[in-house]
Order: sequence, then structure tokens, then C-alpha cells
Amino acid sequence: MQNLKKQFKGITLISLVITIIILLILAGVSITMFTGGNGLLTQAQKAKTKTEEAAKNERRDMAILEEFINKKGIDVENVTDNNPGILEDETDNTKVINSIEDLVFFSYDVREQGNTYEGQTVKLELSLDFNSSKSYVDPFRTDYAKYGYNGELKKLLTSGNGFIPIGINANTSDYSEKSFKGTFDGNGKTIKNLYINQTTENNQNDLVVGLFGYNYGTIKKLGIENCNNNGSLTTNGLNTCMVGGIAGRNYKDIEECFVSGNISCVCNAKSRCGGICATSDSNTNIINCYNLATINCIGGDQANVAGGIACNTSGTLSNCFNNGKIAISCNSEAQSLSYIGGIVGIIDSGEVKNCYNLNTVEFDINSILGSIRGGGIVGWIEGGSLSSCYNKGTINKLNLNCSVSFIGLILGLAQLCTVKDCSSLDFDNYKIYEKDEKSEVDNLTKCADDSTMPNILTILGEKFKSVSSYDYPILSWQIEND
Repeated sequence: MQNLKKQFKGITLISLVITIIILLILAGVSITMFTGGNGLLTQAQKAKTKTEEAAKNERRDMAILEEFINKKGIDVENVTDNNPGILEDETDNTKVINSIEDLVFFSYDVREQGNTYEGQTVKLELSLDFNSSKSYVDPFRTDYAKYGYNGELKKLLTSGNGFIPIGINANTSDYSEKSFKGTFDGNGKTIKNLYINQTTENNQNDLVVGLFGYNYGTIKKLGIENCNNNGSLTTNGLNTCMVGGIAGRNYKDIEECFVSGNISCVCNAKSRCGGICATSDSNTNIINCYNLATINCIGGDQANVAGGIACNTSGTLSNCFNNGKIAISCNSEAQSLSYIGGIVGIIDSGEVKNCYNLNTVEFDINSILGSIRGGGIVGWIEGGSLSSCYNKGTINKLNLNCSVSFIGLILGLAQLCTVKDCSSLDFDNYKIYEKDEKSEVDNLTKCADDSTMPNILTILGEKFKSVSSYDYPILSWQIEND
């Protein structure tokens, strides 16, 4: 009965409109007066659209005003993006991100559409703040379900699961074909208040979390400020959870980037956590980067790794520093392995040089059958080299209940490698390192105070500068953009 009433009302309304139009035609009024380009119906639709646009802008303006009162978003520009969700062309090979909507589309385009942007540059045109309505064309929009956000965009990006990483974030059969392969030019800009909270139960795939999931491209001149990147994987298999600030897993190059905030990783199998990225594979470069983020790696029954810049590397890591606290914990009855370093947890046939750790390395290990290798700079080196690296960070042992432990001010254990010209402040009478007979070690020293340690700017090189408003060096492009 109710449906019949609705149908009758619909028929009555249609009949009424038709009747009015017929009467007006009989009266000599042209139908184009209603349907033409300047017809009444067209004008009515334009007025409706204009009213809706004004209401949307008013709501956004009120949100911006409220945020301003609460001192939020005051250090980012108000976006002006005429085509949100479309990366506009700056040149034939360069596309530009002008808003949060563009960043959301970019992520979707890589991970779902398989557009890797190989041979192209994607440039961040201005700094963006996920918490500020100024960085959205419409923070309250609800039409982005196809991009993975079914509801109000800003609310979904700052709570729940948060931002979905750029590119695929699981090692499915096509993950290399749905990862970024171009050049991401941060353009000396900063992404603020990035929030990612990925949780899964999966016995087949790894979980890879960062602004980028997997990175096969070059990422440069980008700041990630006050991020909150979290990954949690529960599995009955041997899968790995990898969480980083810039990327979860790096297959190419990250240059002149920094991260601050909080990064955490939880897995009952393999947990990997690093400031710039979690894992950096062979033929990669991490150069002129620094981390300020607090890193918390909660490990499981397999191998767990944490590092200030990266949890492990098989490539080159140089001219970087860490000033974020790094912590690893493991509570397991299995033969779990834990590795932690102020710069990197594991060097696996890679090269680490000209790096500095300034903050605490902390471990809490309760695994009677397990082991730990920890150091102020590196936990474990198996192949490769470490040179001209320095540690001022303390080593904090909350609990050490395991069968094997190698803890050193510079590194825990060196095997089949070369280590030279490194030093550390002397804390709590820890040894400097331990090595096997096939490793070459030269000029590793303990220092009693800061005056005998090398100047950090001398080690890091010309890409870093010192300014009075910071108690640590910053990248040259940060000064240029202030």
C-alpha cells in the first residue's frame, strides 16, 4: 500500500509538470524557455549547484576557523585545486599533487590501477596536513568510496585505518606491478600528521606500511612530520610486518628525507621497524636522511629487527642520523632472534658509512631459547662494511632473558665484514663490539665525553646545516623553504 502511494505521488507530480508545460505551450510559451541553455530548468539547476557549493565552502571555512582557534593547521597553505583527485600536468613528464584529494587518488592509482608512473615525476606542490581542512578542497566529501574511503574523507584519513599507503602493501603475486616506480619529488615540502593503522590476519602475505608500501622509485626532498604509522600482523605462517616512515620496503632510492612522530610494528612472526624505511634491499641507496620518530618494534617467534634509519639494509646507507628512541621487545618461548641498532639493525652485505646515532637503543627480551644482537650503531653485520659512524646514544636494557646476547656500544656482532673508524661515548662499561676471526676491525674507540667525538656536521656533509632553533642538524632544503 505504501509503495502504491509513492508511485501515485510520482505519477501525479510527473503528470502535473507535463500538464503545466502543455498549458504554457498552448498559451504560446516556448518549451525552450524551460529546457534551453538559458531555460528556467537550467537556471534552476545552476542556482542549486551554486547554493550547494556555497554551503560546502561555508562549512569548510567554519572548520578552518575552528582549527585556527585551536592552533591547528596554521603553518600550511590553503589549497587551491580546481581539479581535486586529478594530478595536473606541469610538464609532459611531471605531474603535480595540489591537495589531500590528489594524494588519495595517487595512492589508489598505483595500488589499484597499476599506474607505476615509471619514467615520470610526481611533485608535491605544497605542504599538506591531514589534520587541517585547509589541505582539502572538501574535507567533508563522501564521494571517495571507490578510492577506499566510504564516508567523510578527513574523518576516515585521521582515524580508524587512516591513509592507505601509496601502492600495494602486501606481497601478492602482482605487488611489483602495483608499486611506485617513478620519481617522487617532495619539492622541499612536508606531509604532516600522516596516520596509518593497518591491521590484518593473513597467513599468505606480508604487511608493508609507510607513506609508500613498496617503493621501486626515487623519493627525495620530503618531510614526514608527526606521523603515526602502525602495522599489526597476526599469522600462523612465517609472514613479516614491515613498517617505516617513508616506505615499508625499499627497492631503490630515498634521498634528503626526514621523519618525525611514532612508528610501531607488531607481529607474532617477523616484525621489522625503521624510521625511514623498514627493509632496504640490494642496489638501494638511503642518503642524507634523518629520523626523529620514536620506533617501537614488538616481535614474535621468528626474526625481529629495529633500526633508527632502517631495520636492515643490503644496499648503501650513508650520511644519515637518528635522533629518535628505538625500542624492541620480544616475549616468546620459541628460538626468536632480535636485532637492534641506532642506525640499522642488520647489515646484510651492504655498506653503512658517515652516520650518527644520538638517541637511546632499548631492548626488553624475554625469550629463554632466543637471542639478541644490539648496538649503538648496528646490531649485526654479516658481510658488507661499516665505517665512519658514531654513537652518542645510551643502551638501555630493560630485560635480557635469552640464551645468547651480543651487545656493543658500536655493534653487537661482526661476521665476515669490515669495520673501521667508528667510536661511541662510553656507557655502563659495555664493550665496543664482538667479532668472528674473519672480520677486519680497525680503529674502533670509546670516548669519555663529547669533546673527543667528531662534529656531526663534519660527518654528515654539505646537505645538512645547523640552526639555532634546532638542537640537531636539519637538511639544507628546510632552511631554504622557511
